[in-house]
Amino acid sequence: MFKSMLQQTAIAGIMGFMAYWICSFGDWSQGPSLHNIFLLGMALGISMLFYACVNLALKSEEALLIKSMIVSKFKKNSPSA
Repeated sequence: MFKSMLQQTAIAGIMGFMAYWICSFGDWSQGPSLHNIFLLGMALGISMLFYACVNLALKSEEALLIKSMIVSKFKKNSPSA
């Protein structure tokens, strides 16, 4: 359990650094400009995608559970052939 918690902390730290780095390209003194809003959205999307992909690659129990729930939902809603 400690190993899993340590992995999650490391992945979250890298994810946070990625989002911070992407947001550093904005000029935040301008306030909520279109460029800043785009950068913030991109930072959130990329960092969440990174977090999910790394957790799936490491076969995290929580990530695999969420993946199976999403896959079963799509299978249930898809038309039968």
